[in-house]
Amino acid sequence: MVPVSFDDCIGWLHEGQFGPDNSARGVVLMNPFGFEELCSRKAFVLLAQALSARGIPVLRFDWSAAGDSLGGPFDSRQVERWRANAHAAIETLKRHAGVSEVVLVGMRLGGLLAAEAASARTDVSRLVLIAPPASGKAWLREISAFARLMASPDVSAKSFDGLECAGFRLSKETVDDIKQLNWSNLTACPAPQVDIFAARSPAQDDPLPQQLQALGASISNGIFAGYDSLMCDPTASEVPLGTLTALAARIADKAPVSERVAEPHAFTPISGYGFSEMPARIGEKTVMAGIFCNPLERTERSEAVILLNAGAIHHGGWGRMHVDLARRLARHGIASLRLDLPGIGDSASLSDPQVASLYSRKMTSEVTQAIGWLKDRGYRRITLAGACSGAYQAFHAAIADERVDQLVLLNQLCFVWGKSYSIQFNAWQATKSRAMQVQLAGDDSENSLAAARSLARLLPIARKAAKTSISALMSLQTMAANALARENPVEAAFANLSARGTRILLAFSEGDAGLSELERHLGPEGENATSLPGVEKIIIENADHLLTSVQSREVYGDRLVAFLDASQTQTLTRDRPLWETVSAGAA
Repeated sequence: MVPVSFDDCIGWLHEGQFGPDNSARGVVLMNPFGFEELCSRKAFVLLAQALSARGIPVLRFDWSAAGDSLGGPFDSRQVERWRANAHAAIETLKRHAGVSEVVLVGMRLGGLLAAEAASARTDVSRLVLIAPPASGKAWLREISAFARLMASPDVSAKSFDGLECAGFRLSKETVDDIKQLNWSNLTACPAPQVDIFAARSPAQDDPLPQQLQALGASISNGIFAGYDSLMCDPTASEVPLGTLTALAARIADKAPVSERVAEPHAFTPISGYGFSEMPARIGEKTVMAGIFCNPLERTERSEAVILLNAGAIHHGGWGRMHVDLARRLARHGIASLRLDLPGIGDSASLSDPQVASLYSRKMTSEVTQAIGWLKDRGYRRITLAGACSGAYQAFHAAIADERVDQLVLLNQLCFVWGKSYSIQFNAWQATKSRAMQVQLAGDDSENSLAAARSLARLLPIARKAAKTSISALMSLQTMAANALARENPVEAAFANLSARGTRILLAFSEGDAGLSELERHLGPEGENATSLPGVEKIIIENADHLLTSVQSREVYGDRLVAFLDASQTQTLTRDRPLWETVSAGAA
């Protein structure tokens, strides 16, 4: 897996493992957008690995203003940029993999963009569409309905003129341009072979196959088995490995041998306002992938933050939170590494595809490897900043590794993982996935609004559903044994960290279930921790567990930057309240 950059985009090239001969056929994977991309990221990584194992080189990349690429939601001519990205990705694959024949695999909105690109070229031999929307306008209707139903009841629900869903934003200009995307706009055959995989049973009156066939394409219709379980939630997601394996075999079948020589690729970091970024690969036996973000100008701080995400959300973060946060830190002279732990995002493994050990203590050694990676590059001061399960891993890595100078724990739900936690967590995962299948399977008469309504009821970012699910997971019965324990290892850990000089910021959304967990271990309002030197606690009002609203993410970013800036001069004395509340609505 080799990092590539082109057209202000970051991607990964999975080189074909074909032996002495290289395949003349290569694949470009074209992502869906927003929440759909969070759910499908791991599947696309595993599909790329399965193809690579069959000798087919694959390029994965993030669209402009999405994922790790440059840009933001209010950039102009966004759809035009995406079109340019698609063509640049194809040329990058051909040049650096030595292929002459290209297969495009596009999911959801990525399928529409893939078809447009293919219809303007003659080197695309196959187009694979996964759950393609009826049109750009139809896709927007589904996303808009979904967004309305899960909107937070705070001032951020409608604070700009565009579309916001799961923390991801599209400007009004981009929305208007997406409305113009339509299969009927295609005037040339996108590829000799087009495979259409519906999410569920294809509608009998679906015009797409007929439209593409009329342009001269040979059409194959099928079902992307396991789609609903894959797209239900990034953490509860079940990767349909059988479906991916079959698709990889179909694409690789009878691939010709290349007569071209691949050009070596020298990665060029992408640079934006105050930052420069490049992919990183860390570890030996288990290789982790991430993005290293460095201040563009020299700084004397020699400080770096490792960002660890919640659940199985990849390193970009919910609503792209960690991308925005990393670039903001760089402008303050602070480097960062947003990291996928093993089994998550770009660090997924084909050998054990369903495993993402979110609460495994084995991950402590993986985090310490990342700390060593930064230390080897001269960073003297290390901060671990984790959200939810990422906070759990950060907490235990800090206990184990004295090189951690500061610790930021956002909405940590668990301090000591046990068997009862595991049972309830596994049950939640299974219920979430199965519920999606039951709700969305086999009802072809359901219109997009009703489908989105069903979807919104199931997703954890619907505030009430999220808090109910998380509260059930963290029930009082779960911690009954610890409450009766004679010793309190969590309290002891905080005392040891404080005595060691490790500064700690505890950040919680208002009413988050993690606050109950904090009190169980550390007394009312966590006072047994907050009374220690160097330990602070903040409450973010009008925020859900994942900081879905832009305002709540900005408040968290403000407090994180202030916490890190204070480390330049602050001694470990109490000069502020034990805890305070900050409002996302006032941001």
